[in-house]
Amino acid sequence: MKKKLWILTEERPKKEVIETIINLYLKEHKISAFIDNIRIIPILKNKNFTFIYEIAGIKSPKVPEILLKIVSGNSSVVDYLVLKP
Repeated sequence: MKKKLWILTEERPKKEVIETIINLYLKEHKISAFIDNIRIIPILKNKNFTFIYEIAGIKSPKVPEILLKIVSGNSSVVDYLVLKP
C-alpha cells in the first residue's frame, strides 16, 4: 500500500501555501525530495468534483503521493492540517 500524505483544509488551496507546508514537512521529517513546478490537480469521479486534489511536482520515495482535501464542519477547524503516513 502506498503511503499518502494528506493535507486537510477549509480554504481554497494556493500553490505558495502548499509548497511552504510541504517544504516544512520534508525538513521536519528529514525527507529528501525533488520539487519541480508544484501543481494542484482536482480529482474528478464520474465528471463530479470530489473536493480532493492531487499535489503533483514532488518526487520522493518516502512520500509517493500527496493529496489535499477540502473539509468543512459545523465550526471552524484549522487553516491546514497535515496527516503523515
